[in-house]
Amino acid sequence: MAKKGVKKATQTSPRSKRVAPPLKKPRRRVERNTTPPPSDVIKHLGSFLWEGIGRQSYKDLASHWVGVSRTELLAQAPTPELPFHVRYFEIARGGFSTREFHQHEHVVLVVRGEGTVDLAGESYPLTVGDVVRVRSNQIHQFLHRGKSEPFGFYCIVAGKRDRPNVVGGSASACEWPGPGKGKSAAH
Repeated sequence: MAKKGVKKATQTSPRSKRVAPPLKKPRRRVERNTTPPPSDVIKHLGSFLWEGIGRQSYKDLASHWVGVSRTELLAQAPTPELPFHVRYFEIARGGFSTREFHQHEHVVLVVRGEGTVDLAGESYPLTVGDVVRVRSNQIHQFLHRGKSEPFGFYCIVAGKRDRPNVVGGSASACEWPGPGKGKSAAH
């Protein structure tokens, strides 16, 4: 009879005094890629042009905007890892974007020239380095106010977003089928 707290003796092989190790299943070695996937690099060619990416018209032709172009820098289908789009807009002398509002917010970073943003009835002059946050359902419009150089800015916006509403017009005037469905949104 074994005493409390004392372990039973381990059985040994009749040929040796060693204890046989328990059988283990062989471990499957799982190869893991520790190198992160490569990042996309879009080379700037100067004059606000990028390698492999062409400038597009801001929206289909309409009377609610003049002299605006759009360059889709990052405009792929949104993913949890990259849920936003980055675009570069350029407004020529005397030009302006659509006066509009929408539910989604977006951020604008001015990188070229001079302009003005009208936000909810207030006008703000903009120069290189200025940042604008356009809030949900805030009426806004961007206008060129410089002497010659185009007014250029990056726009960062949610990849999944609602359709813009033109002030003084209809949403269909934007001719915008939505992200990933043909032409892209202006804002």
